[in-house]
Amino acid sequence: MKKLLFTILFTLVLSGGANATITNKDLLNYKNLKTNSEKEKELHRNVIYSYLLGAGDSYLATNAVLEIKGEKKLFCQPGELTLNVENLITFAEEQIEMQKKDGTFIEEAPLSATLLMRLKKIFPCK
Repeated sequence: MKKLLFTILFTLVLSGGANATITNKDLLNYKNLKTNSEKEKELHRNVIYSYLLGAGDSYLATNAVLEIKGEKKLFCQPGELTLNVENLITFAEEQIEMQKKDGTFIEEAPLSATLLMRLKKIFPCK
């Protein structure tokens, strides 16, 4: 059984079948999800939350490395602000709304890129 599971996972990885990119469309679908199943809602929420937390952690780690190297950071968040999943979702939603208004919204763009654009806009480095 372990051998079969390993073979399936290995095949998926080699075939490119494992795509972990969450898009703007995925966030909008989650926000507009109409289901009576609490389990389905929770699954969607966990996927979106995990993805955004991973993206946020990656940006913070990148900022730390850039700071150590004396290079310009991606964004400069205020010291008193903690980037939690709720404000990461809010930032991504704000960026999506702004892009819809100015005609630059792309449904299939990675949500992580949308989040980074927003962080750069609201927390620019001086």
